[in-house]
Amino acid sequence: MDSLVGKVISHYKIVERIGAGGMGVVYKAEDTKLGRIVALKFLPPEMTRDRKAKERFVHEARAASAIEHSNICTIFEVDEMEDDQIFISMAYYQGKTLKDRIAEGPLELREALDIASHAAHGLAKAHAHGIVHRDIKPGNIFITDDHEVKIVDFGLAKLAGQVRLTSTGKTMGTVSYMSPEQARGEETGPKTDIWALGVVLYEMVTGEVPFKGDYDVAAIYSIMNDTPPAMSGIRPGVPEELENIVKKALAKNQAERYGDANELVSDLSALKQQLDFSTFTGMHDWKFKNKGRRWIFAVAAAAVVVATIAVVWLIAANREGPSTGLPGKAHPVTSGDSWHGDPALSPDGGTIAYAAEESGNKDIYLIKLAGGNPIRLTDDPAPDYYPAWYPDGSALAFVSERGGSACIWKVPAFGGGATLLVKDAIDPAISLDGRIAFTALLPNGDQRIKVAPLANPAEGTMLTRSEDIVWEHRQAAWSPDGKLICFATRPDLWIVPVSGGAAHRLTSDGVSDRNPVWSSDGKYVYFSSSREGTVALWSVAAKGGRPERRTEGSGYEHDPTVSRDGSRLAYSTQTEPGILLVRDLASGEDRKVPGIRDICIAAISPDGSKLVYASDRGGSIYDLWLQPLDRGVPAGQPQRLTDDTADAACPAFSPDGKWIAYQRILGEERDIFTLPVSGGKPTQFTDDPSQNVQPSWSSDGSMIAFASDRGGGTHIWIAPVSKGRPAGPPRQVTRDTMSADAPAWSRDGASIAYIGVADGDTDVYLVPADGSAPPRRITRGAGAKMVRWAGIGGPLLVSGTWKEDKFSLRRVTLGKKAAAPIDPPVVFGSLTALATFDVSFDGRLVVYGRENDVGNIWVHEAPKKTF
Repeated sequence: MDSLVGKVISHYKIVERIGAGGMGVVYKAEDTKLGRIVALKFLPPEMTRDRKAKERFVHEARAASAIEHSNICTIFEVDEMEDDQIFISMAYYQGKTLKDRIAEGPLELREALDIASHAAHGLAKAHAHGIVHRDIKPGNIFITDDHEVKIVDFGLAKLAGQVRLTSTGKTMGTVSYMSPEQARGEETGPKTDIWALGVVLYEMVTGEVPFKGDYDVAAIYSIMNDTPPAMSGIRPGVPEELENIVKKALAKNQAERYGDANELVSDLSALKQQLDFSTFTGMHDWKFKNKGRRWIFAVAAAAVVVATIAVVWLIAANREGPSTGLPGKAHPVTSGDSWHGDPALSPDGGTIAYAAEESGNKDIYLIKLAGGNPIRLTDDPAPDYYPAWYPDGSALAFVSERGGSACIWKVPAFGGGATLLVKDAIDPAISLDGRIAFTALLPNGDQRIKVAPLANPAEGTMLTRSEDIVWEHRQAAWSPDGKLICFATRPDLWIVPVSGGAAHRLTSDGVSDRNPVWSSDGKYVYFSSSREGTVALWSVAAKGGRPERRTEGSGYEHDPTVSRDGSRLAYSTQTEPGILLVRDLASGEDRKVPGIRDICIAAISPDGSKLVYASDRGGSIYDLWLQPLDRGVPAGQPQRLTDDTADAACPAFSPDGKWIAYQRILGEERDIFTLPVSGGKPTQFTDDPSQNVQPSWSSDGSMIAFASDRGGGTHIWIAPVSKGRPAGPPRQVTRDTMSADAPAWSRDGASIAYIGVADGDTDVYLVPADGSAPPRRITRGAGAKMVRWAGIGGPLLVSGTWKEDKFSLRRVTLGKKAAAPIDPPVVFGSLTALATFDVSFDGRLVVYGRENDVGNIWVHEAPKKTF
């Protein structure tokens, strides 16, 4: 086919031959219609004569052409020559294949992780379209001169679950990268690609494939039977976490492999965030070191980042008691129209400690299950919550904000004054042998699990580290034997040995799993989860497995607690929804947005004529809805803008009101998308393995600012946009060690306000949009969650705690020290409130969500050792 050079095929002028493979020959060509350089791939003539092979190629091309992703080779066109020979027109890239790169020597770890992560991103996109590659290998992964990763040659791909293009028993793919099921000639799926990428990652790190043989049959035998050598045995210094990632990808049993490519991306991304390695220095001298903490998303902005996941903890469905799938009988322990939560069963199982707002302030109460009135243990003006019993039942530890910061205090169970136990800590949990675990609130905003003797908590040791697991580490729970602790991160549960060692995931489904507690025999962990569109109680085997739902979530059940003898399981419910309001700041009047059953993250159009909010009113997924306004009053029916399999959050109108930018949440993956207000297909604006969240438009609509942890640490980035599409590469605006998120672009386009975290304080900062000067601090002690501009030049509206026990909105005028409260006050709710809002261009209308929590404690009683 070299005779094709110089010829014109259709509207392509062949320039040169650039490669060949089992599925054809590839030429560089000029598209004479569009004036661009492309790659043309021709199916071999002998395959063209086979009708089924020809159909296979057509399926490959059509399937691949439907995918738009930065890590997948772009397909332009499929055409046919006069002699019925088919060719495909693809994007032309300059660079080299990963096979060529590996031939130069094993890759630096960071480079290997980047390539594997981007390839996994591309596979996740293909799998979402029902397409399986089935021939992932270094030769089919291309690295451009711009360091972009492209999966090429979907020549073996097929539409999953549809036409089967190979006969049973006939293997496809390169032998060294075949999965066991592929080598057996069985039906293949996405997990086949995950296996192959695991092989590729192993090879990038070690320079060798994990399964070898002098001939194909021997290699297949190795795939089916052998355990590959540890990578650290070939390349010293390979971290254990990477060994575990590859081991999971190469599990011979498909059920033990990663559930999908997104899950693999999550682990690869977490590992990249944990470690910052030095360059490779020699075949047996691979050294690496951590260069400090990664500033992930700040504590104060956590609810905004997780957005729709966090919402479900604040909302409720009805006022009926929860129906359950648990054995025995459930009955309410508390009643009334105030909030009751954070239950903790006493060591003898006969009393529940809990937090309640009976007096208008959150305090610790006790109530006997046998009957009687509640006993109030604390009465400080500061909020008290999260009680935990001492092993002998003589006292309780609890969290209080008395003194101006969250600390753990102790109070006798029979009543008396409270004493300080642990500074800057929350989530106390006490073991049977008298040790306390808690979440330490570190100066940089991190939240990590610490363990200490109860008699002297100051002698504690840090059990978890920022380098091991990103996000916050919360809600520690002791196993009955005191050897393990289960804790919650965003969004999964983890287990860590108390004696030291690496933590491992207990759940990994990318949903919000919280409030773990062990069963009395230590075989299971009960927890609350937002799986299946509601908050209910679930259980999972402590050794791992598929979680099982235990309650219906009709009243949003959470915070489980189990009695020591296993006969009782108590939990709290929430039975009143939050509300979404539009405030006219001129009149002080609030208007409720109808038809919403929860607190929504909403935005208001610049002219105040419409709202867009993220809500699950159409099902279990949070989609975007458009609500018309008539002079600040909701008018007419809302229009659904998205109908996605992923959640939407943090919407933002463009200055002309024609576009909406928003944050799309799929598992642990977050990217910015844009959408026409008039409706249409969303466009992906960011495409990076990092977390990209909280979009904000520039005043002229030419740029979008967003928060991203790409490159380490969370910072503000900006990127050009044209007609809702990315128009150039992003540029970093903030660069210091301070975490920065929740950007808000000023009305004049000159500045970006954002929420920064320094030394544990969350405040508003201001930075020039062009990054020409360092940020300056605008507020002090705000406990800020979100900031918006209320007009050109200010003032700023800021949601924060303002050293109180609730989130409220205040007006901040540049150049003035004091923040002015809104009159009448705009209150979002407790310290767990989302505290998100938006303001119209003229600063008159504010849309915000307000908590309206009513909840009670329920207990489920059954025979001993049931729970």
